[in-house]
Amino acid sequence: MQILPIKKTVLQMRHPDKIYQFLHDGWPEFMWKATTEEDVNFYSAIEAFPHCQVIMMDDTLTEIIATSHGVIAPWENDYFPDTGYDQAIIDSLDHNHCLKTYVGLAVTIHPDYRGSGISAQMLVAMRNRAIELGLKRVIIPVKPPLKRQYPLMSMENFLEMKRDDGSHIDPWIRTQLKVGGVIKGVCHKSVELKATKEDWERWCGPINPDMTAKHLMAPLTEDYKYIEPNVWIQHL
Repeated sequence: MQILPIKKTVLQMRHPDKIYQFLHDGWPEFMWKATTEEDVNFYSAIEAFPHCQVIMMDDTLTEIIATSHGVIAPWENDYFPDTGYDQAIIDSLDHNHCLKTYVGLAVTIHPDYRGSGISAQMLVAMRNRAIELGLKRVIIPVKPPLKRQYPLMSMENFLEMKRDDGSHIDPWIRTQLKVGGVIKGVCHKSVELKATKEDWERWCGPINPDMTAKHLMAPLTEDYKYIEPNVWIQHL
């Protein structure tokens, strides 16, 4: 793995367990504990592509500030699967195919550094890493955080929501577009997770009558499956 300190020096990553703890602290608990429909293993994917991971450290090289994670999938230029995030992990681990497209899976920022512009730096670092690897395509199944406030709205309608200045209401989408990203469409079944009602309530709090809950971008199904839509954004 690469380490990208704030001063942009690149070193080798020596403590992957520290990265995993950083991710666990920064993501909703259900992303790690709910079960997947397919053999989707984030850990296996990023361990299979250590050269695709970028880590930003503080000046002492002891504290993780931000991480970006990605894989390389055997996808052609016009392929944007509806099963986005999950499909990227599954297909990247199928080494019988030529790997062509860098797929970004996550950018995570330490809470103390959010809003400082580091997320944009990590997106640029992700794109540059793909270029260094000789790849000509970078796409990301983006999770717009503000979508959680509109769980019953379709992602297509959410993408139409703009601020007075014409920019998108979602800050993560705005950041993606500011660094050159282009919206290519919606992956409606990007993440599929399942758990019991009790588990969802432990992770997200009470489930509303319309099957929505805190932290979720879409309502749960009747059998307590979570199907999360994401937005395909292309950076190269």
